[in-house]
Amino acid sequence: MKAQLFANGQLTCQGAADAAIAALRPEPLDTVDPVVKALRGQADWLRGVPVDALIGWLDAVGRSWMDRRHPIQQQLGPMGLNFLLYWLKREHLERTVDLAMRGDRRLLDGFRSSQGRDAVWLKAQPRGLAVHWLAGNVPLLGLLSFVQGLLTKNVNLLKVSAQRSLAIPLALEAMRPVVYEGGAGKLTGEQ
Repeated sequence: MKAQLFANGQLTCQGAADAAIAALRPEPLDTVDPVVKALRGQADWLRGVPVDALIGWLDAVGRSWMDRRHPIQQQLGPMGLNFLLYWLKREHLERTVDLAMRGDRRLLDGFRSSQGRDAVWLKAQPRGLAVHWLAGNVPLLGLLSFVQGLLTKNVNLLKVSAQRSLAIPLALEAMRPVVYEGGAGKLTGEQ
């Protein structure tokens, strides 16, 4: 996922490694309009990604982070990362999305016929741009919101707290190298 991260109205991360994130001294932003325009430009691509590929990729993220030697474990482990790893498991995400989509997560991929005598065609429609104001007292909680926005095929703009604002950029940066290849297709963190 391409990410541009802001804190206090300033760009704090644009694909930089964690050491570079802390060292970056951005220029203040007058407006977020270019960022919103760029995010909305990605909406069509995201709508075309099968929900099972998104779930597979998030499962791969969680599995790669389970390795205790992974840098993200040292950086975010004390902040509750291990809870997030179990939350990202495929089985959990499939059950959660199925529950939210009345038993059929494929409603996010296109029209599906409902069951019953008077069947109708249903489809879950993404809202477009989801904006998240993230609390600073539970840094990784914002990743749950991001994942929910992603799974519903919405592009996400995250406003991080000035307090502990590096947790989200570090996590998003650690997602970048993860690759998923499965029956639903191929998905990489770079996309």
